[in-house]
Amino acid sequence: MKYISTRGGGEAVDFKTAVLTGLARDGGLFLPASIPDVRADLSAWAGLDYDMLALEVMRRFADLPRTTCGN
Repeated sequence: MKYISTRGGGEAVDFKTAVLTGLARDGGLFLPASIPDVRADLSAWAGLDYDMLALEVMRRFADLPRTTCGN
C-alpha cells in the first residue's frame, strides 16, 4: 500500500517510509492512497479476539506478511 500527503505534494511512499518519516516533505500528514475493501472479510472477522482483529485490519494498511506478527 502506498501513502500520500494530505497536501497533495510529493510522491507516494510505502508504509515503512511513511512511519519512519513522520511528515511528508510538503508538511502534510500521510494517509493511504486508497482504502481497502474488507466487506468480504467481515464475517470471518466477527469471531476474532480484539488483538487478532486489530492485526487483520492493520495488515491491510501496513503490508506486513503473516509471519511478521501474530505468532
